[in-house]
Amino acid sequence: TGSGRSDIRVIEKLIRFGGSQITFHLVHMGKNAGGHFYFIPRFSKWITEGLNIYCDTSWASGFAVRWIIREAMRDEKIASRVLFASDEPWGIFKSEISKIIDAEEGTPEIINKFLWKNAYKLYPTWEECR
Repeated sequence: TGSGRSDIRVIEKLIRFGGSQITFHLVHMGKNAGGHFYFIPRFSKWITEGLNIYCDTSWASGFAVRWIIREAMRDEKIASRVLFASDEPWGIFKSEISKIIDAEEGTPEIINKFLWKNAYKLYPTWEECR
């Protein structure tokens, strides 16, 4: 979802075409400062519009992770649509996870949702699918 060939402005057309019928998991949450400024306000708007989207925090700048946590504190719908991701092997796990765990903005419930509850909901285990 960063700038360049994976620009979210282009992907937005596909997201809108899929509407609520298709679930999208968007990675990198904008990937760079410009991408974060474009993506985060639209993510909130798309969820409000009923689009079935999730995003993750891989490769996101620290300010963007804190920003999305603050948005999640204000809106339960956003809190239920963000997942932690480290983007291994390109990301550094300790750095990526500390952006969420060390964020002063988050409550334990929001952090738990980001770290595992939302992923479990989006990607249920085989046992859950039966």
